[in-house]
Amino acid sequence: ICAPHVSQVAGLAAFDCRGELDRHVERYAANRALLLDGLRAAGITEVADADGALHGGADVGHLVDDTGSLGLTARWLAEIGVAATSGVDFDLARGDRFVSFSYAGSTDTMAAACDRLIGWAH
Repeated sequence: ICAPHVSQVAGLAAFDCRGELDRHVERYAANRALLLDGLRAAGITEVADADGALHGGADVGHLVDDTGSLGLTARWLAEIGVAATSGVDFDLARGDRFVSFSYAGSTDTMAAACDRLIGWAH
């Protein structure tokens, strides 16, 4: 079992784009720092170490009601236009108190999301 030949060739060609890929890594690092600062400012301080990833998880147990993190993420999307993933997508047993945020988007989008979360929290 292996990927089709065209996919293998494309995969190898991706390594020729080192400069572009390094710029993405730099953006992810900046976005991660921005997200961590924004979450802290919004009162979300229990955050998993996300070094090297494209998303970070946070404990929002102090913010959830009986609908858990699934309800909280639905509220954020409806009320402030911020998308996060409920922890139940990753852990059915304990996920009700966790969410995950992607920071692979643009830095402007990340800053706007943080501003909205801070405004929602205060």
